[in-house]
Amino acid sequence: NDPRVQEAVRNIMYYRALPMPREQANITFKIQNVSRVMLAQITRQSLGRFNVESQMPEPVGHNVILPLNIYENPNLSEKAKKLIEMSQEVYDECINAGVPPQDARYLLMHGQTTSLAYVANINVFTAAFAMRCENNLSDEINLVYRLCKKAILDKVESDYKNGEIDILTYEFYTKIILPADAAGAAKK
Repeated sequence: NDPRVQEAVRNIMYYRALPMPREQANITFKIQNVSRVMLAQITRQSLGRFNVESQMPEPVGHNVILPLNIYENPNLSEKAKKLIEMSQEVYDECINAGVPPQDARYLLMHGQTTSLAYVANINVFTAAFAMRCENNLSDEINLVYRLCKKAILDKVESDYKNGEIDILTYEFYTKIILPADAAGAAKK
């Protein structure tokens, strides 16, 4: 509760002082049932740390994400569903024939789901959010980042209300995370 410490933290929050201490504020997310396409996109964030569910050595459970633009297109939807079904059938045949799962997985669709842990500091997260939440990018990664932002804010709010964090910690996270938006969002 030292007023000098509180002022120093607020100066860091608002970039009136060097923001390096913000790099110590790590956030960990458990992200489940996202496509391997989204996985490839999120792991391009070179400063984040990731631990991804392996597709081996056990056979995968079939679950494929089909983008809305394809699903809603009457000319593409049925073809895409047939392609997914065929991929899954050949994969299952490989498994039943004794092909190791690590080889059979080459036949899976990029829309096949996986889960991961994502760790980033608050600066990395807000920078990645700005780049990945543009509406002209994949809906899936846009949604994942927006859900992560909501999860942070909900957790900080809950922890503050339950007396698990103090007002300064609450302000630190909310003042930095709340304004995070797509890079072009503030521009007309």
